[in-house]
Amino acid sequence: MYGLIVQANILRMVLDKDFIINIPAWLNWIIAFLFTWSLIPLFSRWYIHRPMWSHLWIMLTQLFLSILFVGVIILLFANGNLKIEAASILVTVLLLGDIILFYDAFVKIFKYRLNWKFHSIFFEGHH
Repeated sequence: MYGLIVQANILRMVLDKDFIINIPAWLNWIIAFLFTWSLIPLFSRWYIHRPMWSHLWIMLTQLFLSILFVGVIILLFANGNLKIEAASILVTVLLLGDIILFYDAFVKIFKYRLNWKFHSIFFEGHH
């Protein structure tokens, strides 16, 4: 009897045109790229101008944006049958603060250990 109910629900969804719309993977990656790209200036500014508190502010922002984004995804799925794969977007947002720290470390290695003429906003700061 359970299989019959499942088949009836599938048939009902087809007749009512009540489908779940999947967002393509390439669109997920574009959303993740644009979302992350928009956060880089904010996180970099905090890292340059408020180095003592930057990690705390970056982590709190990441937490808030992750909760907000998951809530938006749940609302879109519940109200519009729109399924967005959140993993790529959340991973890029959650790794952005650490990537900025790695970038700063690599810049320091290139500038001081390898004596390269390397220019970065982390050394020149704001003008």
